[in-house]
Amino acid sequence: VAARLVLPALVADVGREQLHGDRAETLASASSTPRAAAVVELCDALGAEAAAPAVLLPLLHADGCLAQLEGALSDPGNRAARRALVEIAAVLRALLGALSAPTVLRFYVELPPAPLPSLLAVLVPTPRILEESPDATDDVRRVLDDVASLVSLVGLALGPRVCADRLLPDVDGFFRQLAHLKRDGLETKNDDAARLATDVAAGLYAPLAALCGFETMRRLCPAAKHVVSELAASAQPARPPPPPRTPHRPNAHDDDELAKRGQRALDWAHDTAEKGLDWLVRAGERIATPGRDGVGAPLPPP
Repeated sequence: VAARLVLPALVADVGREQLHGDRAETLASASSTPRAAAVVELCDALGAEAAAPAVLLPLLHADGCLAQLEGALSDPGNRAARRALVEIAAVLRALLGALSAPTVLRFYVELPPAPLPSLLAVLVPTPRILEESPDATDDVRRVLDDVASLVSLVGLALGPRVCADRLLPDVDGFFRQLAHLKRDGLETKNDDAARLATDVAAGLYAPLAALCGFETMRRLCPAAKHVVSELAASAQPARPPPPPRTPHRPNAHDDDELAKRGQRALDWAHDTAEKGLDWLVRAGERIATPGRDGVGAPLPPP
């Protein structure tokens, strides 16, 4: 009864924009609503693998709740849509750890009409929006961080090879948008925009690079270097060693020149040694003659 009636009824309300119109609701409370908690607990009781279709299909298919939210999310003033998205992301993240890699691939990667990383691109604001609505900066950061953590967890569930093939090309598109946001923020002296781009990109880049390797990130996400240059610098391949030099075969002229250079070096060494020895002798005489005027004054260098 729970699987056939209760769970579908709860899932139908998860991520509904109309249920998040209360202005007193925060993004933090939206991520831990009683609906979301009940869905996760039921899935644990029924078995996540068995309950996955009943939860993930209504949320992620082409006509699902997430697809219907995308248009509303492009409106920076629509806080209800962002709260609804945070609720969906909380449920999707909570289920990931209990699902097999094939199930994650089917529902999180193959089922949505648009890849999950492309949802991140919808959420990226412009510096002008952040200037006009300073209070929106924290909201945008929270939503981007939540979805970015979902993407990185999906990658972890898929493993490095599938993540590189199926997720990273779309993640690079998100990094490109963040690079534009950072550049525009620097040009307009909007520190909040530049900092937002850098922080969100670093939060996504670090776990994906740890999973797939810096070299793979450098190859498949080249746009990252424009927004997280410090991290992406680690992805640069090591410089190859210089090619071996061809052995030089001296001729008679080279022998004469080498002899002259050697003689000049020996003359310089001999002259320097004589000066140093003379300085040591004079220093010894001053130490051995305590009644002499000027004892204790430093000697001039050799």
